[in-house]
Amino acid sequence: MNSASVLREADEKFDIHEAIQDIEREMLEAAEALEFERAAMLRDQLFELKNALKPGSGRALIPSGRSRLKASRH
Repeated sequence: MNSASVLREADEKFDIHEAIQDIEREMLEAAEALEFERAAMLRDQLFELKNALKPGSGRALIPSGRSRLKASRH
């Protein structure tokens, strides 16, 4: 399941810019904690969200979703 799918399934208001900031912060925390696989997964989620914002991407997000995406912790 990709980030866009997760966002479409959630039913609370979604702010994509807030989600991007939250994921960036979580990615940096994961890297500082030497959790590089988790940081890479978060980086990939950021890439998907940022690409969905680009005009003409053909991947518009539905304006409902979670305010924060969580990476699974091991």
